[in-house]
Amino acid sequence: MTVQAIRRINWLLGRYENPKYLEIGVSHGKTFLEIEAAQKVAVDPKFQFDMPAPQEGVSFHQMTSDEYFERHAGNDIFDVIFLDGLHVFEQTMRDFCNSLTHIHQNSIIVIDDTVPCDPYSALRDQREAARCRPDGQLARFNACGRELRAEQLFKLGPRTGLHPRRNFLAAQFEKKIGHSVHPGYFAVQASD
Repeated sequence: MTVQAIRRINWLLGRYENPKYLEIGVSHGKTFLEIEAAQKVAVDPKFQFDMPAPQEGVSFHQMTSDEYFERHAGNDIFDVIFLDGLHVFEQTMRDFCNSLTHIHQNSIIVIDDTVPCDPYSALRDQREAARCRPDGQLARFNACGRELRAEQLFKLGPRTGLHPRRNFLAAQFEKKIGHSVHPGYFAVQASD
């Protein structure tokens, strides 16, 4: 994440009064620690930095994003969500679908590393991708995302216990990618 990208996220957060921010995939904290928001939530299986002193409105959840959404997110609604977690299509898709149940009509979801900068970045094998470039799997997300217009996300009515946004997107992405999305868990089944 570059300094320019941090500035962009802070600019987006500046559009909201008392903004709420969620970051999935915090790693070394380079982005999260520079974000200015009234409430900030960090989620990562293993933070790669020393935790700062406790601050009001800042929380750290050392766990997978799946566990966070399942057990800890509750009814929280965020203004800006930054997805920079495990850089494979299936996990990013789950994070995206799970995020949809925690946004409002004017929320913004930012997804990092969706355009591979070279052929190595598109490798599926995580060890090989990490050796070369770790951001290629999400190019598939771009291809699907172009087919779904943002206005579709917000014409789905109010939030309900059945998560209509998530169900809608799961069905649309299933058509685009040729994978099935289990309606109970919203986990994309891999087809290698």
